[in-house]
Amino acid sequence: MNIVKRNDAFLPSILDEMFKPDWFGGTESRLAPMDISETDSAFALAVELPGRKKEDIKVTVDKGVLTLATEANKEKIEEGVRYTKREITHYAYKRSFSLPDSVDIEKIGVSYEAGILRLDMPKKAELVQPKRTFEVR
Repeated sequence: MNIVKRNDAFLPSILDEMFKPDWFGGTESRLAPMDISETDSAFALAVELPGRKKEDIKVTVDKGVLTLATEANKEKIEEGVRYTKREITHYAYKRSFSLPDSVDIEKIGVSYEAGILRLDMPKKAELVQPKRTFEVR
C-alpha cells in the first residue's frame, strides 16, 4: 500500500514557525493519525476520526485507489451569542492510497466504532502463500 510521505526535515523549522495557524488568519490542516499493518493474509488500516457519524464517512475504491473521506458542517448559530473566533463549524478529511494488486477488493470490510475507522483488506487467495521453513543441511 503506497501513500505520499512528507519529509519534515526538508524545510528549516523557522519556516514551520512562520506558517503556523493564524499567521494568515487561517487554521492548520493535519492528516488524521492512522496505522497500516500487514499479515500474510491481509492488510489492515485504522484511522482516528473522532466525533464523526457512520453516515458521514465515505469509503470508495476506484481503479485500485482507496479513498477515505468525511465532511460535516455545523451551521447552528445560537441567538444572543457573538463568536470572536469560530473554527469547529466545518470538518473535512480526504486521503487516498494506491492498493496493491494482491488486495481482494470484493472482500474489504469496513467498520467504525469509538472514533476509529477500521478497514480489513484480505489478500487474494491465489496470492497468499503458506509460510514454509526449510531444513538447512
